[in-house]
Amino acid sequence: MDGNEILQKYVKAFYEQYEKNFENKKDPEEIIEVAVDLAYKDAQRTMKNIDKNKRDAAKKAVSEGLNNYLLNKIAPIKDAEFDKVHESLCDKWCISFVENDELTEHGNYGKAQKIVNMAFKYLYCYYSRPDSEFEKKAHFKFCHFTLDSFTLKWLNGCGVDGKPDWLDSNFSWSSGFKCEKYEGKCPNEYTQITNFARVCVNTIFENEKWTALEAEFFVWDNVSYYDCLKSLVKYRNTSFDNDLFSKELFDNIKMKYPSIENSRGLQMFISERKEKLRNYKD
Repeated sequence: MDGNEILQKYVKAFYEQYEKNFENKKDPEEIIEVAVDLAYKDAQRTMKNIDKNKRDAAKKAVSEGLNNYLLNKIAPIKDAEFDKVHESLCDKWCISFVENDELTEHGNYGKAQKIVNMAFKYLYCYYSRPDSEFEKKAHFKFCHFTLDSFTLKWLNGCGVDGKPDWLDSNFSWSSGFKCEKYEGKCPNEYTQITNFARVCVNTIFENEKWTALEAEFFVWDNVSYYDCLKSLVKYRNTSFDNDLFSKELFDNIKMKYPSIENSRGLQMFISERKEKLRNYKD
């Protein structure tokens, strides 16, 4: 199985979870609005007590920005060109939550990047469908690696040189990017992580030639699954009633991977999975 076949497997598995949201949507603006709405839901747990009017205005502004970008027939030809587009899109979210020249918690750049990057991820899936009438792949070539708890864990532990000194396991994607005065610019820390993520992807997935966005499908799925299994090792002999993981989830994993019935087999499986993620060259 080559890199493209592997990628399509992960993209298909991800998109199938959300495909119904795009049913009967033909107008590009509607499609983008669905993607932004899904992206917001991914960040929603960090948006407690958000002003609904500001939220809706920010979502609309991001949607309009994405629509203008995808309507442009000329796609970026290098990282720096896309980075300016990305900064502009994040600004559309952040600017809606500025008070006295300062960003409120809902306008944190980490939350903006999560919404913008996940919107691109959903749109990539939609436009990658075999029956898609549009060819937009060039517009996604330089998309960023979405930062969340799973991808940050991978960036912290993938073993590639050049990791920013300040980036560690305590860094939070939803609150870590802070600025004394918001001027509509991307924080230096975000630029550093994005550039480091590109280096990691180019190094670890050298054979696959995946972009940062494409590699994230594989990374996120494997890190999240690894975390799930690790937690199941911890909780497998306790009551499921007080668990973070349901019995149904455990039973589903057992059906897919019968070897996890044996705790030693589960630990070996996790180790192999982790090693594959770090040194993936299949």
